[in-house]
Amino acid sequence: MTDSMHRNFKNEISESDKKKEARSEADCRNAVTHLNSSVFIMCGEQSADMHGALLAKHLMSLNKSLKISGIGGKCLKESGVEIIRDNADLAVVGFWEVIKQYSKFKQLLNYVVNYIKEKSIDVVILIDYPGFNLRVAKMLFGSKTKVVYYITPQIWAWGRGRLEILRKYIHHAIVIFEFEKEFYKKEGISVSFVGHPLMDKFNMNLSTKELRDSIPIKDGNPVIAFLPGSRKLEIERLLPIYLDVYKRLKAKNPNLNFVVSAASQERFDEISFIVNNYSEKNNIEPIPVSAVDVNQIIKESTLAVVASGTVTLQTALYFKPMIVVYRIQAFFSYFMKTFLKTRFISLVNIVGDEEIVPELIQYECNSDNIIEKINRFLEDKDYYNMVSKKLQVVLERLGQPGASFRAAKIIAGILNEKNN
Repeated sequence: MTDSMHRNFKNEISESDKKKEARSEADCRNAVTHLNSSVFIMCGEQSADMHGALLAKHLMSLNKSLKISGIGGKCLKESGVEIIRDNADLAVVGFWEVIKQYSKFKQLLNYVVNYIKEKSIDVVILIDYPGFNLRVAKMLFGSKTKVVYYITPQIWAWGRGRLEILRKYIHHAIVIFEFEKEFYKKEGISVSFVGHPLMDKFNMNLSTKELRDSIPIKDGNPVIAFLPGSRKLEIERLLPIYLDVYKRLKAKNPNLNFVVSAASQERFDEISFIVNNYSEKNNIEPIPVSAVDVNQIIKESTLAVVASGTVTLQTALYFKPMIVVYRIQAFFSYFMKTFLKTRFISLVNIVGDEEIVPELIQYECNSDNIIEKINRFLEDKDYYNMVSKKLQVVLERLGQPGASFRAAKIIAGILNEKNN
């Protein structure tokens, strides 16, 4: 059923749409190849790095002479962007973590803004990471640089005080959810909807051989994936809970398969260290840890326990039921409860506009509750299939593939407009 659903969805892209896209690409390329333009891409976190890399490749295909520099990681660098600083240590969670590192972020902010001004960058592309990026936008106000926000802050959920900042300091917003377009339009902000860039890399036929070669998997038994996120603090908060769940479930059913996803080699080393210490202390077999592409882990899994964030949507693309978990400092949790404007915290439920998958937030995020939810998915096949089917709605609302190219066309148009 899953394969046919994905085939049907992809078949909705008609031949005429493909021809129209090809003509549009040719027109766009002809319009900007003669320009000696420059772009700066700001990617503060891993997901932004992935989306920024796809965007950069399309921008370069539209303008061979385009100079692109930025802050990012491995993906952005491999796409051909000149990296002026790595983003490995920039992903932080919560108010206090930012305060602790205030001096570092202040220095980085000044460095980025000075670089953009000294190089006379034509267009700055800010991707997510609002706490930092909105300050960049404000400091560039009055300069000749145009600021484009790609994957905008979730102001519709909380932090509506930021609307005025976007309205005043952003030249154009490029959004990835259709409901965001209407939201920003009503607020008088120049906006375009392109769809979600996750669709550009989605591959239902993805091979999981690399994963299966790297960890032991007993065929015919469920695979439970733990996805703790890419931020160090997230891992420190969630991994001990995951390990307790693993220990208790494995004791009851030794045939269950488990895997912890590591977002990078650095995170793999950190997670493996914690896992090995835990297994020695508790005299149990270490849970397998893998740094292969998270999509392989998701595809191979029966269900997943997922840190709230973009990876929930990646899991939804494969119609895999999940339990979404989230833990932060008590103070910030109170702040979120007070100002949160949505019923849900996970993107899957927000996009689906109902509680498709269970959410365990703050103190509800504990071993007992996670085990209860896992057991329900494993024991109640009707519930499992219902959730899997409802995730199709999420897939349909992410838009057609080609979001990165559509975003690149919009930015190419802004570059062309600026240089004419």
